Order: sequence, then structure tokens, then C-alpha cells
Amino acid sequence: MTVRFHVLGQVEVTVNGEVLDLGHRQRELLAFMLLHANETVDIGRLVEVSFPDPVPDSARRQVQNTVGRLRRALAAAGCPEVIRTRQGGYLLELDTYGLDLLEYGRHVEAGRKAAAEGREHAAVTHLRRGLALWRGPLLAGIDGAGLDVEANAIESERRAVLEECLELELQLGRHQELVSELAVLTEKHPLCERLWGLRMLALYRCGAKADALAVYQAARTTFVKELGLEPGRRLRSLEQAILTEDASIDLGDAPRWPRPRQLPPDVPGLTGGSGPAGGSIALATEGLDPAALRLLAALSLADGRDVPGWTVLAMGGSPDLADGLVGSRLLQASGHLRYRVHDPVRAHTREAAGAYDLRPEVTRMLCGWLSLVRRAHRAVYGGDFAVLHGTATPWDPPGTEIVDSDPLSWYEIERPNLVAAVRQAAGLGLDELCWDLAVSAVSLFQTRGHYDDWAETHRVALVATRAAGNTRGSAALLTGIGLLEAYRHRYERAAAAVEEALTLFERCGDRHGRALARSVAAFTAGMRGRYGEDR
Repeated sequence: MTVRFHVLGQVEVTVNGEVLDLGHRQRELLAFMLLHANETVDIGRLVEVSFPDPVPDSARRQVQNTVGRLRRALAAAGCPEVIRTRQGGYLLELDTYGLDLLEYGRHVEAGRKAAAEGREHAAVTHLRRGLALWRGPLLAGIDGAGLDVEANAIESERRAVLEECLELELQLGRHQELVSELAVLTEKHPLCERLWGLRMLALYRCGAKADALAVYQAARTTFVKELGLEPGRRLRSLEQAILTEDASIDLGDAPRWPRPRQLPPDVPGLTGGSGPAGGSIALATEGLDPAALRLLAALSLADGRDVPGWTVLAMGGSPDLADGLVGSRLLQASGHLRYRVHDPVRAHTREAAGAYDLRPEVTRMLCGWLSLVRRAHRAVYGGDFAVLHGTATPWDPPGTEIVDSDPLSWYEIERPNLVAAVRQAAGLGLDELCWDLAVSAVSLFQTRGHYDDWAETHRVALVATRAAGNTRGSAALLTGIGLLEAYRHRYERAAAAVEEALTLFERCGDRHGRALARSVAAFTAGMRGRYGEDR
């Protein structure tokens, strides 16, 4: 009997290919649990997802009853133990091949690894196999508003994966096969410069120079109409390269169109400098208050997809200035007190950021994330006794009480921003801030089972601390890496990381850190059945 769970399209459970009959409430609750497969899901969060305000007094009991019915249905289908009761909630246990979302993630991870190693053919194969698992929009047929945040993040990542795959295929000379697909995608995502650029490049390599230039004009018309802005520098440069038949865009030397992920240390806007903003941004912001332009430039340097309202204050702005930018369509309100800078606007204003020294504002924002993640850790763990902190000074953002009252719900919303903050701190050389952010977030990654984020933040931060000669920070990160490897049952790697952490803690004389590392060593030894081997 083969049982499969599906969320990449209609939410379904199939048994030997036949769809299991589930009620709407069961499918809605199952959808949320599948997005958090192999994590303990708090029953209070299930109540939030299942019931709009006002929540009935019987909500908790109704959720428990729904879980009971879902369990019985799954047991009858051959999965008697898939939902387990845990303290305060439930755990849905599935292996990679039991859920299409997990299988998709496995292919994406393998594809990106292959691409990083220069194995483009293998990378494309994995990415295409992963993308082929999608049968429609995520969670099709489920209208729970409580699922929007997670669903939007996964859908955005899906598009990014597709863009990475398309770029690799262009490098492999598959431009003719991609022309039609890219035409559909630019119609579906008309504000994505990367897709427009890939379409232009594909046409040019097919010998259709005039068509490629016509696509640029179509993109320009779209940006001017929708955003009041000219295309960004990269797209303009590609147009010029096509006009002059620049050899750099011929097959074998394809330009990259990456998503903004982190700021390199030498971004002009963070090191001072002077000079006027670019001509197109000057036109778009003509008559804009100088303080509003500075705020927009600062917000464009935040690496998250969208940011909470307090970042406006961290960047030296005010709600009124932000509202003015929203009114001028240079900034988008993406939810209650949340803001988003569109990619074309971001590209323009990052160029304009060279007129300012914005490092203090960006650092204050990162210190805000540090304050919040520390508070979330204390709320989850009940104190700071199981974590080390660096010497960076937190900045406490106003209006963030949810972090103390419901830290895990806050974390689910802000997880992409936390990961981005670690990358950005590393890119700016703020090693103390960077490792503190990564280590303080472990309790959140651990509770929700987000091991990939745990691994990524610690890898990035460890590169930063080692480059800075930060012994204590490196030791703290290695301790976290050791614990993660133990959770992943990779005990040799865990033991090696903790052994190095113990050596570094001894070198810098940190008794608290050494005690934490010893506890991880003992845990790892116990998991291997080698009790008493920690030193």
C-alpha cells in the first residue's frame, strides 16, 4: 500500500493513487500540519488557523475532535501512527517520499548543490524534477487566511527556483526551448526583471536581436506604467549589450540574474561617498522630500522580502514618511504595518544610496532583529541560561509585544528576515552581531524543525567569525553546529564540531561556553550509545 500526501496543488492524501475522502475542516487542518511536517505544531496555532475571529470557546475541543477524525481516516488508509501527540500539540511524521513538498525540497537542495559544484546538467535535472511535482497553486482549495504567510513564502521560493533553473538551462544552450516558456512567465510575473532579462537573452541567442529589443521595450512600458520607473541598471545594461552585440552575452559567458540576498561589504551606500542619484531615480522621485528619499534608500538595503513597520523607525524614518512613499507607489504596504520595496525600485534606490552613509541605519535595524530574537528565545526557553551572547548592543523596536506573548507565531512570520539578517550582518563584517543572531535563533529553528535555516545561518556566521579571528563566536557556532548534526544523526560530524568548540572555549577561557559544549558532547555520545565519553 502506497500512501502519499500532496500540498503542491490540491491538498490530498492518495492511497495507491486513489484520493482519500476527507472533510473540509480535516483538509484545512492537515494542510497546516503538512507545511510543518516533522515539527511539533502547537494546538493554539491550529486554533488560529481553523477559526477566524471571534474564536469560539469550544475551538480547542473542536480542533482535538478534528485531529481525532483525521487520525482515524489516516489509520484506515494504512497510516496509523503518522500523527503523534506531543506536549501542547501534535507531530505529523513523514519521510521525504511521503510528502510532495519534502520531495520537492530534496530535489531543490540537490540541484543547488550540483550547480555550486559546476554540474549544470545534474542541477537542471534535479530542479526540473522538483518543479514537476507542482500540480497547481500551493494548497489549492484551501482558503484559510492563517496559512497565507507560509504559502506566500513557499510560492515565492518556487519562482526563485524556476528562475535559477532557467538561467542554468540558458548556460547549457537551451535558448530555443525556453523562448515560449519565458514569454508565458513574463506575462504572469510582469514586474520580475530577471525573467524579462532571461527572455531577452534567449531571443538574442536564437538570432532574434530585434525581438529581444522589442521585449525590452515591452518591459520598459510595463515598469513605467505600473511603477512610474524605468527598468533597472541590469536590464538597461543587457539592452545595451544586445544593441552592440557584446561578446560577453554570447553562449558560454551568461550574465547572472540573482535575487538580492545579502549586501557585500563594499556597497557604496554603506561606506559613504557622494554624487547625485541616477537620472531615472531622480525623475521618479522628483519633488520627494529628502528625508523620504533617504528612508527609501535605507529600506532598499534591507534584504528581507518585506519588513515590519518598526524598520522604518530603525532607518531613521517615520510612519508619515512611509505613508507618503506608499502613496507615491515607491513603497508597497504588504500587510498591517508591513512594507515591501519592489525589485525595480530596489535596484534604482540602491544606486541612489551611494549619496548617503546608511551603515548606522542598517546596523540599527540588524540590532533590532537581535533584540527580538533574544526575546523570542527567552520566551520559548524561559531564560538565557542555555545560550551565549556576543558584545553587540541590541536595539529594542517598539510595538513588538507579540514576540513575548506568542514568540513562535512571530517567528513564523519573520523567519525569512532573521535568516537574511544573519547574511547581511556577515556581509557587513559585523561578526559579533552575526554570530549572536544565529545562536539566539537556534531555539526557534529547533522548535519548528527548520534545520536548513539552522545550518545556513551557522555556516554563514562561522565564515564571518573565522575571518575576523573571533574565537568565542566561532566556538559558540560550532557548538550549535554540533547539536544540529546530532539531531540529524550525523554523529561523527557532531563530535568533530563540538571537539573544536571545546578547544576554542578553553583557549578563550569561557567556562559557560565550555559547559554548553560539554552538554552537547554528552548528548551526542548518548545518542551513539557511548555514555561517559564527553570530556
